[in-house]
Order: sequence, then structure tokens, then C-alpha cells
Amino acid sequence: EAAQGVLAAANSFTLSDAWVIDLGGGSMQVSLMRQRAYVSGSAHPFGAIRVSEQFLGASDPPGQQDVAALRAAVDSDLGPVLERIRSQSLPLIVMGGTVRNLARAIQRETAYPWPQMHGYCLDRQALEKLVARLLSMSATERAGVAGISRYRADSVLAGALVLQHVLSEAGLASLAVSAYGMREGALMQEFLPA
Repeated sequence: EAAQGVLAAANSFTLSDAWVIDLGGGSMQVSLMRQRAYVSGSAHPFGAIRVSEQFLGASDPPGQQDVAALRAAVDSDLGPVLERIRSQSLPLIVMGGTVRNLARAIQRETAYPWPQMHGYCLDRQALEKLVARLLSMSATERAGVAGISRYRADSVLAGALVLQHVLSEAGLASLAVSAYGMREGALMQEFLPA
């Protein structure tokens, strides 16, 4: 899955080197791309649905202790990876429905004039502002936020918290949103010449 995510990023961005995160429902893949090729990757149990059920399910909206426990778990598992990201100063590409929903919500909130999602630069400060807003809402209220799909309203906050923590701890000011993902990577793997 990680390699297919990198293949999708390599064939849809002009970047030669980058970190690539595929944030799914059950897991999150973190991969390193060098010279437009997959170098290494790892899977982590921080998919938006899994994290929401494991850490944020006790109350709606979640309490500060729940959020702190989520961040501590991310630190514990991803600490060495985040340190590598911080030390290498490469751009970060993120794919998955959660990041697209977050970017769309920020675009709507800021009256962003171009509806294109692929390649959109999601600013860390804008994400932090959105996370603060979502933290005060129930899942039903989050479903009413422009840009957030009602099907993701119960899990989007968990994914947002994970991405916010990754950006903060890796010392990154932004991420690039990919409209392509593992499915496109699998097609490319099958049909593009080696």
C-alpha cells in the first residue's frame, strides 16, 4: 500500500523527493520517496476511524484527556518517524478522504477561489484553526460544516488531530493534498511500463 501511494504521488506531482502519507480509515502509511521512487515505508494504527473509535468515542465532543491520549499515542509510535521527517526537510504529500475533507472545509471557510483539490497547499495554521473549531462540535454539528462529508463527520476530527500533530512535531508549515491514492497507484503499477 505504501509503495502504491508513492507511485501515485510520483506520477501526479513534480516533486522528486518527498514524504508521502496515506491516511486511511484503519491505518496510516508513511513513506519516503526519493528520485520519484519508493525507498521505505511503515504502517501505523492511526487511521481516522480507528483513532476515533479508540480515543474519541467516550464523549461527543471529545474531552481534553481523550485528545491528550491520542497525541501521546501518536508520539509513542511515530516519534522516530517524525524525527526523520524533521531532519530531512522534505515536502509532505498526504492522500486520503480525510485530508481532502479538511482541505475542502478550509477552502470553503476562506472563500478559496480555485476548486482544485490536487496539489492544494494545506497550511498548518489553517488546520490548527479548523481543528480548534471542530473540537468544540459534536459529530452532528461537524456534519454541517461546509466541505465536511456527513459520512466522515464522526471520524474527520481524529484524522485532523493526527495530521495536526504530525505537522507540528515534524516542524512542517504545510502539506500538499493529493487527490490520488493507493487505487491509482495500483493501476499505475499494473499498466505503466517498469
